Amino acid sequence: MANTIVECTSLIGGAANSVDSILHGTLANNDIVFATESNVLYVYRYNSTSTAIESSPDVIWPNDAGANTGRHILQNAYASNLDHDALTNFLATEHKTSTVIRAEVATPLYVETRTADPTTPVVGQIWLRTNL
Repeated sequence: MANTIVECTSLIGGAANSVDSILHGTLANNDIVFATESNVLYVYRYNSTSTAIESSPDVIWPNDAGANTGRHILQNAYASNLDHDALTNFLATEHKTSTVIRAEVATPLYVETRTADPTTPVVGQIWLRTNL
């Protein structure tokens, strides 16, 4: 079964397009909600078995859930000046801090297009899957 992705313009307060106004019965486990508020992008995953206490922005309880289980659990939040360092789930060693990306500035960079991954990729090899 495919998961639903929902976009909202606020977190709580019951407004028409807030995370807490999404009807409890329309949600499935692991549905995703993207919400923007005060220039921050919030990413939530719905946990249909959660009984966590509401604590916005970390946990949001659907307004119509009553005594039912199910909470929106914050996965990450990104500031409006989104860059690699703002992505808290990345390791600091994953990006190159030098301003020099390639030493061979006179040599063009080519990205190979493929329909399958190479069986024996080599360090530095780049390809783009065109069949996905």
